[in-house]
Amino acid sequence: MKTVDGFGESFAMKVDGKRDLIHSWMGTLCTIMMALLLAGFTYLKTLNIINKKDITILSTEIEGAYDYDYKFTADSGFFVAAALTAFDSGTEILEEPQYGELVIKHYGWSNNEGELGSYSTPIGNHYCSDQELGITASPLQQLTFPVVKDITEVTNWKKKFKCVDRESLVIWGDYNSNKAQQLAV
Repeated sequence: MKTVDGFGESFAMKVDGKRDLIHSWMGTLCTIMMALLLAGFTYLKTLNIINKKDITILSTEIEGAYDYDYKFTADSGFFVAAALTAFDSGTEILEEPQYGELVIKHYGWSNNEGELGSYSTPIGNHYCSDQELGITASPLQQLTFPVVKDITEVTNWKKKFKCVDRESLVIWGDYNSNKAQQLAV
């Protein structure tokens, strides 16, 4: 029975002077299990071919979710601000070559009819006003949704924040959609 072992290990030297391959019960068990798994897989694939079944793909669909064509804009409350900092206590604008430049871009794919491929385009931005960041505006006057619950950090770093221009603030789709426009900072 041990001769069924297909996982036998060979030795460079003959241990007992006669054999350079030693079979074991564990190797026999592994060989039989592998043969059974292979036979089962072959049986199921043969049934698929005979019955001409398609493979079933399951996906999750969430009710009330936005579809790929829905455009998020500044008018719908979408807002993006980013800051570049040296992780120190300095609150002044910090765009020096040693730290880099804060660039905000649109990137997307397949948005022109009949054209495949992706693109990346820098978009308009400016240093944010106190009203845009929600520092001086009351909740009714605020241009966007509240930025954070605790405004102290935003107030501390307010000079460094760049906001995307309202007319450039448009995104749609996601990584699974056949066309999309996203933001990259």
